[in-house]
Amino acid sequence: MEQVILHIVRDDGLEFDIDNKVWMIPNDGLENWANLPHSVSVQENASYDGGVVTNKRVGTVDRSVSAELANPADNAAKRLEAISFFSPKHTYEVHLTYHGRTLWCAGEQYAFKCDTGNIYQPVTFDWTILCSMPYLLSEDNFGKDVALITAKFGFPYHSVVQSTPAGVCKRGFVMGVYDFSKTVDIKNDGDVTTFPRVVIKADGVVENPRISIGEKFVRFVGTLQQGDELVIDFEKRPPMVTLNGKNAINKVDRASSFTSFQIEAGDTTFEYDADSGENVMSVSLYYWKRYLGI
Repeated sequence: MEQVILHIVRDDGLEFDIDNKVWMIPNDGLENWANLPHSVSVQENASYDGGVVTNKRVGTVDRSVSAELANPADNAAKRLEAISFFSPKHTYEVHLTYHGRTLWCAGEQYAFKCDTGNIYQPVTFDWTILCSMPYLLSEDNFGKDVALITAKFGFPYHSVVQSTPAGVCKRGFVMGVYDFSKTVDIKNDGDVTTFPRVVIKADGVVENPRISIGEKFVRFVGTLQQGDELVIDFEKRPPMVTLNGKNAINKVDRASSFTSFQIEAGDTTFEYDADSGENVMSVSLYYWKRYLGI
């Protein structure tokens, strides 16, 4: 039987479950989980009828949950447990399972109210989280290494197996095959555009690595040595570029495009390249699909 379950994780690692075992969600216990408030700005025409739409925007959203204790015999202990867990001094992740699908959001506590009524009735509370990122996110961030090595037998590499008395190696096998196409097709079945985080790791010397989606690209001007890690994070606001954990935005080609480097809903082709050394670099792509509601 399908159930509605919330798994809440606090920034210090403590967890709280509303899973219809100890705490239950009433029929009207969820608010703003299936829709997003948004605004449309219009500039009225001065001389003609109507106006011009100038902006469409989804702002921050507050999501609420109401819960009721299953067993009134646990009122005293469970009430104090809830009051202690839901603190304005912490941030939270909320993972909601609904109709068999789990999505999550993160944010700050916006409101909390715990019942102080009849002590013999099941305790109830209302909790609201304010999400600066308004969309619900996929559980998986879909990390994928574009420069995959695929295990496979075949030629042309020689093995060390001696197949003749003279020790001539006539048999061979392929340890792995590099994907030299340097592209990956991405399917974003989320509801809206999302933004990736790209991690480039060097296994040797790499000159001027570049990533692109369509005509939009970001090119790092410099040399990566073996062991270097370059991170280009388009999800940050503003986007960030770091080399081995240190800011490297000043080493990016000025013609690079950050604001429009995005993964649209539907199919997208991501590519990577370098002036040299592209065969000794791994390029991992991470992104969460974004949904309007669950």
